[in-house]
Amino acid sequence: MFSLPQDNVGVVDGSDDEHPLVLQGVESADFENILEALVAQQRTATLTQRGWISVLKLATMWGMHDARRLAIKELIKFRMSDVDLVVYGKEYAVVDWVISGYWDLAHRKNVITTEEVSRLTLPTCRKVWQAQTSISHSQPGGTVLENMFSSEVDEIYQRGQAFGDEVRSPKPSFIRHVK
Repeated sequence: MFSLPQDNVGVVDGSDDEHPLVLQGVESADFENILEALVAQQRTATLTQRGWISVLKLATMWGMHDARRLAIKELIKFRMSDVDLVVYGKEYAVVDWVISGYWDLAHRKNVITTEEVSRLTLPTCRKVWQAQTSISHSQPGGTVLENMFSSEVDEIYQRGQAFGDEVRSPKPSFIRHVK
């Protein structure tokens, strides 16, 4: 940034407190969390679930593969809801979360709440309801979910690879997902 051509004023963004470097779309708390996570690679970080989500957000955005893997590893320690697994899994291309979240949603007995509908989107909720109905009529859950969500899971898996996730064989699937 400092090696870029300077304007005539001679002031560089980030050179002092009066001229901060602005990172569009990045909140200061998110930046503080990723800094703590980077330092934590040498020791144990004490971030909250929300803190690790912000680390995952920035690590994914900035192509920081090691920090992304660390955030995913740390977030697995938290008990995320099935809706969180689907929402964050889709947003940050974590295919195992998407598979697990859809599996849990399709196999749960209670209906999706209004708040959950707003987070999942109506088309997704419709597919989940169809999967719940099919499963309740004794159709195998893995097959039902594979038929409903396989193209979405494939796309998320490919995005995850682009973000540095390991290539796995066979690819993640609902058929092999057993709880």
